[in-house]
Amino acid sequence: MGLIVNSLPKYSGPYLVATADLELAVATPRSFGHALLKSTKRPALQLDTVLVTLFYPADSTQRGSGKRQHWLQRPLGQTAEGYARFLGQKPWLVKALFWLVGAGMRLPVQADRPLASRKAEDEVTNEGRSTASSHDTVVDGALAGEKDRFPLVVFSHGLSGTRTTYSQWCGEIASKGYIVAAIEHRDGSGPVSVVRSGDGKERIVDYIRPEHLEWPSGHSPQSAMQFRSSQLSMRLAEISSVLTLMQRLNDGDGAAVAKENRRKEYGEGKSLEGWKGRIDMEKEVTMAGHSFGGATTIQVLRAGATQYPFKRGIALDPWADPIPPAPSPSSPSFSPLSASVSTNTTGSNPAPTTSPSNGNGGKVPLDINVPLLVINSEAFTLWRQHYSLVRDIVKAVGGGAERWLMTLVGSIHISFSDLPLLLPSYLNPRAGSRVPARLATSRVVEACGEFLSGQGTSGEILGQRVKEGDEDGARDGEGGKDAEGKKRVMQGEVGSMRMHIAGRA
Repeated sequence: MGLIVNSLPKYSGPYLVATADLELAVATPRSFGHALLKSTKRPALQLDTVLVTLFYPADSTQRGSGKRQHWLQRPLGQTAEGYARFLGQKPWLVKALFWLVGAGMRLPVQADRPLASRKAEDEVTNEGRSTASSHDTVVDGALAGEKDRFPLVVFSHGLSGTRTTYSQWCGEIASKGYIVAAIEHRDGSGPVSVVRSGDGKERIVDYIRPEHLEWPSGHSPQSAMQFRSSQLSMRLAEISSVLTLMQRLNDGDGAAVAKENRRKEYGEGKSLEGWKGRIDMEKEVTMAGHSFGGATTIQVLRAGATQYPFKRGIALDPWADPIPPAPSPSSPSFSPLSASVSTNTTGSNPAPTTSPSNGNGGKVPLDINVPLLVINSEAFTLWRQHYSLVRDIVKAVGGGAERWLMTLVGSIHISFSDLPLLLPSYLNPRAGSRVPARLATSRVVEACGEFLSGQGTSGEILGQRVKEGDEDGARDGEGGKDAEGKKRVMQGEVGSMRMHIAGRA
């Protein structure tokens, strides 16, 4: 261990964590856009089922299925072939690598344990166990009831991601007392995903490139960025389906959900019967995501409370190109309430003439009126044009909501995923990262924990002030290369957060 691949660390919060892998049919199967796959002549973006892994606080006094979920989807050979196509590598080489390092890689928790009871703060010991009975937890002097609900966080992965690619972030947040629903998108943004039909058949969804697509007669081909807009529409519809699934569990339909589930490799879902009334579906629902999932988060928040119940959002190193840009606050035509989209198609962020669909037939406005936390990698902040797009989105948050934009000094784009934790430490600097993997994860989780708990400006990280020059991202002398051709990096202690925007709109 350590020479080829590391095992995933155990989660550090006060709650034991368990997982549940669920795939259920959506109420109304449908396709998005007009693009067809050349190989099958079928719709490229087809939604039939929704696939999610739940990370949740578990009852430490009861057993689950006794199984631990694999980090890489099974069958392993099929997953390896998908990654080979995505990476443009020879399948035999990727298969050999996966069998060598991935066959035994599992999440560090047991699946299908019963849901825990909420713990009062003074009942949690240093070992992360409650001194009260798991069945009669007292919170603020009242028996577990409404206050025994766990807040819900929905997580959206980025390009080349899956529902387990960010398992460390999801598990850490769950260990702090949240139910995290990590979606696996079937929009062709992941290396490979398997859709299971009710008749036992399977449909493989590979990563979709422009050359894989064609359009039927009468429909003009989309640009790559226009296709991303269609993918965003499908992602929002998948999020709606996940929310429907979570509502069913909260309504006491857990036994039926377990019966309908098409993923039972890690447990039969018997524990789901105990989820009735245990999920906060109203007051503390959070949308989160990384990269393209960060763009998804921003679009969901723009759709507003009329479509989604999200009260706040977390965007980790959001990829801004697919996001219709917010008007600049310095522009004479800027209006915080404007829902229009720029028609400028120059530069690296060509914007569609209308907003992407929210997945329910409506158009997504551009304003966000709920708290938003954005954490950039150093690499994305040094990308000045991209940083400006993200900064304008954060500055456009209105309604008096709190918003933060910060950079994790020394990090790269993949620092938010599990991959740096799995790689031997000597490989991460070669990938461009200056921050140790575990430090990066802990700092990101710490900032997100402050945000989720509502600490705001009283938090150690969120309470930082914006230093002169930092609202513009990189300072003079940061980024690019010096006279000797050496890359210039961001100033500040490696692993620290540099604040760019903080406080209320």
